[in-house]
Amino acid sequence: MFNLDETSTYSSDQPPTLVISDDSSSSSPTVPEPAIPTSTTLLLMTSADGDRYRVPIFIPFASVPAEYIAASNQSLFFVPSDTGHMTLALFQKIFFSSFVPDIVAKRAAVGKSGMHALLIMDGGVGHFDENVLKCAKGNLIDVIRLPSHTSHLIQPNDMFVNANLKHSFQKWKLTPSEHTASSIRTNFMQNLKYALSFAFNPKTIETSWRVSGWNPFEPSKVLETLPQSSSEWASSLIKPSKAPSAAVTGAFYYSSDSNIDLLK
Repeated sequence: MFNLDETSTYSSDQPPTLVISDDSSSSSPTVPEPAIPTSTTLLLMTSADGDRYRVPIFIPFASVPAEYIAASNQSLFFVPSDTGHMTLALFQKIFFSSFVPDIVAKRAAVGKSGMHALLIMDGGVGHFDENVLKCAKGNLIDVIRLPSHTSHLIQPNDMFVNANLKHSFQKWKLTPSEHTASSIRTNFMQNLKYALSFAFNPKTIETSWRVSGWNPFEPSKVLETLPQSSSEWASSLIKPSKAPSAAVTGAFYYSSDSNIDLLK
């Protein structure tokens, strides 16, 4: 089983001005460009047994800055995007070239090449279309798309992985010596890598899958958090700490060997 989810991180500190150029002696005008993105969008995939996969990070640049290219490795890589956010076209490219091969390789590594894999995704329209479904089907990957307003209850990555990533990265602060785009980006990357290592580790991943009731499969872990009566539900609406009463039903299940079914 796998979970693929988009998340964004925001730093508590941002450069106060746009960086025009690293080379102050240059007389040619340059287009103002942020030293770093105001927010960072990542696409995270985990497996139920605690594995993590290479993380694409979307950045609002026409091309990937040198500091980011130098930081790319087997754990992460950068994807230029006009807005800094993931689009359907970018998702398809990464899904076809990275995540599907990762799932196929994992299945082969555990001696289950002929078996179906289960991929859990939320209902975001930016994640899904007919081409994605056809690719999944052709690789024996069954897809479950979670219904609206339930991912915080039943999506594994939303349990601890995403929260720990955001909490860790929000601690990032600029230092007085960081005044060029290069130095800011280098420090930014160091902190982003630390945040990923803190949140994206096997223990946190396994705990997230367990608490969300997927591995081991225990729906009661989610159902027991829901209000038991209409009066309790009404009361919970004014208590932010109370889990909302969205029923864990209506998820779309796309099987790689049958037509689309609706789980009820």
